[in-house]
Amino acid sequence: MYFEAECATLGERLAEVSVFADEMQRRTPSLSPEMHALRELAEGAWSRTEAVAYVERWAKKR
Repeated sequence: MYFEAECATLGERLAEVSVFADEMQRRTPSLSPEMHALRELAEGAWSRTEAVAYVERWAKKR
């Protein structure tokens, strides 16, 4: 029971991180690659390594 509640809480927290990334991307377009990577990481689509690599690729284009 405790484990399920903890997982639900963590899932909610990651959803909030994703929403925060959306809001920051709208407010600060210059952070778009970083916020996209953060959202993908929070949603479980990317690993930390993939997120960092994406941001580094964008940094080279700037």
